[in-house]
Amino acid sequence: MTRGNVIVVDTCVWMDYLMGGRPGSEHATAFIVEARRLDASLVIPPHCLSTLFFLLQQELKAMNRRDGKMTDEAAAATARTAAWAAVDFILDMATVGPSDQMDALIASKQRAIHGDYEDNLVVACAMRTGARLLVTNDAKLVKHSSVATMTAEDATALLALE
Repeated sequence: MTRGNVIVVDTCVWMDYLMGGRPGSEHATAFIVEARRLDASLVIPPHCLSTLFFLLQQELKAMNRRDGKMTDEAAAATARTAAWAAVDFILDMATVGPSDQMDALIASKQRAIHGDYEDNLVVACAMRTGARLLVTNDAKLVKHSSVATMTAEDATALLALE
């Protein structure tokens, strides 16, 4: 991966991309499409995969129950299958970033800038991969990140200039 081409993508952007119809989904989709068009190296922090898997399962189970389409057991099985498919889909598009004790140390050192440890692990991934950009829809992270960080909407506009 070369620095000019590496973009770290936060969990919220992947969720918006995968769960169309959410606020921000259109921007997440436009960003992923534009990044792929430019053959950017998308990176997902490793902890984001487990978070994404959990959140997708929860949201899909709730949707199925709310719609009255499935029993709890069937909704859980369907959601789990879909979450696994989503992980496989992301792994086809993105590289998993590094993960070791260094990430924890970098995240901890970021606390004076931004108090959210999970967000700081995303920043650590961006630092360790030498990413040119971190893309998130978390307004607080955009404001407090110690690396170049943009929303999916702004990142799409930037990439469209290339």
